[in-house]
Amino acid sequence: MLRIIQSVPSPKAEPFKRWLAKVGYERLEEIENPELAAARMRELYKAKGYSDEWIEKRVRGIAIRDELTNEWKAFLEVDRRADERSVIRRMRIHTAEGATLFRPTC
Repeated sequence: MLRIIQSVPSPKAEPFKRWLAKVGYERLEEIENPELAAARMRELYKAKGYSDEWIEKRVRGIAIRDELTNEWKAFLEVDRRADERSVIRRMRIHTAEGATLFRPTC
């Protein structure tokens, strides 16, 4: 997409090209430094009018979901042949800090 836009010789396309380059640069910086992405996310939520408490809950929810999916991935790596039902049977619910997490029982 970027290459197509870059190939447009119109002066009207120049502001869009500059914006696209800026956004691309920012995202590459966020890949190198994830704290920048977290700060940008907080700024966007704040600009949309969300409270600091809501933003903090959202960030914690994302962290918990990431932890959960990482645990599932690790569990499935250990037992690749397990079908979905046997995986669910071998997991138990663990409550930590008010959040429900699924953890392997092995």
